[in-house]
Parts: sequence; structure tokens; C-alpha cells
Amino acid sequence: MAAGAIAKLLLKELNIEVKSGICAIENITIPNKDFDFDNSCNSEVYSLNKNYDDKFKDAINNAREEHDSIGGIVALKATNIPIGLGEPIYYKLDAILANAMMSINASKAVEIGNAIESVRLKGSVNNDQITKEGFTSNNSGGILGGISNGDDINMKVYFKPTPSIFKTQDTIDINNKELKCELKGRHDPCVATRGSVVAESMMALVLADMVLLNMSSKIDNVKRVYQQ
Repeated sequence: MAAGAIAKLLLKELNIEVKSGICAIENITIPNKDFDFDNSCNSEVYSLNKNYDDKFKDAINNAREEHDSIGGIVALKATNIPIGLGEPIYYKLDAILANAMMSINASKAVEIGNAIESVRLKGSVNNDQITKEGFTSNNSGGILGGISNGDDINMKVYFKPTPSIFKTQDTIDINNKELKCELKGRHDPCVATRGSVVAESMMALVLADMVLLNMSSKIDNVKRVYQQ
């Protein structure tokens, strides 16, 4: 989080902004068109729509009362992204972002752009066609061929239910003997809410790294640094 805050200061100098919020808890999902990233800053559960705040809270509290846990989905958006961040093979922007997100505890999947829905679409529908004004859609999530295309980068990170719950569960000991596991102490019914700000910091770190790496993509920039 501390490193992410510093990365955001660097990105702010380039007018790049990274935001995040919760778009789904358990089976309660906010439609993409209703995302409000400004609301997440004022929501106790980082909800992307104020009309879902209480629904998310109720789902989390119900899981807590049942001594169980639930999962959730974090949505991320980065705006004012310069064209050309990332490499086509060995350092693809989407691959590095996915790697960073999957390093977060409890994250189990990453979606970039309209990835999940795209498997049900024809190429003629999923393709982001180009006009003189730019792309007519953003199904790619702002990344094509591993390189940023200038559109907003849209991602989702899927967090599993917390495995440490108060319900009795089957397990084994170090001698492979079957026994019952009964946890005591702290219980977190949904880690996705805290995962929102962590994922946001991770995205900021990756983008800051990519911006710095991209400085050497032109030989003129390299000469400017090393030739006196």
C-alpha cells in the first residue's frame, strides 16, 4: 500500500489515475454500466454503486453470523494511459498486470476487458473497430497484443471466500491422521473488500514500472540521458 501510494504520485504527474471498487459480493453483482468509482471512496465496503452498499453489507454480515465466508469481485480502472506501454511477447502489459493481481492473497482469477463475455461473441462484435476519433468500443480493456492502446484499462480480480471459517471442517495432521478442524480467534467473512485497495496499489505499481521502462523505447530518450 505504501509503495502503491508513491507510484500514484508518479502517475499523477502524467495525469494517469487508478481507481478500484467492489462490483460483486457473493451472487450480488453491479452491472458494468452502473459502476461509480467515486462512490467506492465513500463506501464502507468499497461498493461501486451506493444502491448496493446495504446489499453487500447484509451479505457479509449474514456470512459472519453463519460462521462462514463469501467471495467478491474487484473492478479496476486506469485512465489517461499513454499508448505503447508493454511489450508484444516477453513483458506484455496484461500478463504483468495479471501476475501482480494473482500474487495477492485469496485472488483466484483475473479478467481484462470483456474477456469472459467475449467467448460468447463473434469477432465482428468483439473487435474494437477504429475510426479517426479512436476505438468505437473497449472490449480489449485498453490492451491489445500486450501493449496499451490509449483507452482506459479495465480489469476485474476475483477473490475466493476466506478459507479460515468457524465451521467444523475435515483435515489431517502431520501424521496423515484424519481429524476435525475448529478455528478460534479472528474471522474475516469477506477479504474482497480489503482486496480492492490492495489491487489498486498493485495496478499503480505495474503502470509506474511500465511508464519508466517505456522511457527507453526511443533511442533519442536514451541519448538524452547518457550523452552530455
